[in-house]
Amino acid sequence: MLCAIFVNETIKSACVIVVVYVILAFYAFLVLNSMGAVMLDNRQPVKTIAWILVILLIPVIGLLFYYFFGQNIRREFIFNKKSLDLLMQKKVLKYVCPLPDNMPQRFRSVVELMRRICYAEPFSGNNTRFYTDGNDFILNLLNDIGRARHHVHLEFFIINDDPVGRLVADALIDAARRGIVVRFLYDDVGCWSVRRHFFARLRCGGVQVQPFQPVHFRRLSHRVNYRNHRKIVVVDGCVGYIGGMNIALRYLRGENGGNWLDLHSRFEGTAVYSL
Repeated sequence: MLCAIFVNETIKSACVIVVVYVILAFYAFLVLNSMGAVMLDNRQPVKTIAWILVILLIPVIGLLFYYFFGQNIRREFIFNKKSLDLLMQKKVLKYVCPLPDNMPQRFRSVVELMRRICYAEPFSGNNTRFYTDGNDFILNLLNDIGRARHHVHLEFFIINDDPVGRLVADALIDAARRGIVVRFLYDDVGCWSVRRHFFARLRCGGVQVQPFQPVHFRRLSHRVNYRNHRKIVVVDGCVGYIGGMNIALRYLRGENGGNWLDLHSRFEGTAVYSL
C-alpha cells in the first residue's frame, strides 16, 4: 500500500516537473522571439537595449509591457513608398494621363505635389460628381449597389447601426444574394459603438466583412492610433466613391441641431483603377 502511494506521488511530481519545464520552455521561446523582433525592428540602439533589458529583467510583466506598448505598429501596418509602388502595377499605370505641355505651371506644381506626398497620379477621361448633401450621396450609392453586376468593394471608417447603416446593409445583402461579390472593410475603432450582431447579419447574408486592425484591449493597446479613415467604394471597377462621408444618419440629418458639412465624390472612368 505504501509502495503504491509512493509511486503515485512520484508520478504526480514527475508530471508537475514536466509541466513546469514545458511552461519555462514556452516562456523562453517567447522571450527569444520578442528579443529577435526588437533587434530586427530597426530602432535606435538605446531603445533596442532598453526593451531587451525590460524583457529579460522583468519576467512575464516585461513581455506583456512589450506586447502592449513596444511593438512598432507603424512599421508593421502602414504602407511605405515601396509597397505603394508595387500596388501601382502596369495595368493601372497605363491609364495615367501624361501632363499636357500647355498646362499652367500652378496646376503642374499641384500635380507634382500630389505625386510626392501621396503618390497620386493624374487620370483623364473621368465623369465626376461632388456631394455636399448626404442624402444625395446615399441615394446614389444605393442605386449603384443595386445595379452592380460583378462586385462591390467598400472601405469605411464608420458604419453605424442606424436607419442609414441598416439601409446600406440591406442593399449589400441583397447584392450578395444576387451573386455579387461584396466585400466590406470597416475600422474596428471607428465602429466601437456598433454591436457585433450588425456585422454578423452581414456575414450571414453573404457579405465578406472584416475589421481593420482589431483592438482587443482598448485601454492598454496603442493600436488605436493607427486607423483606417478611408471612405471608398468601388462598383464593378467602373464606378468609384471617395471622400469624407461615413455611413451614418448624422451625415443626412445633422447632429445636435446643426448640419453636418462634408464632401464626397463619385466618378466613372480610368481614375477608378487608382482605388
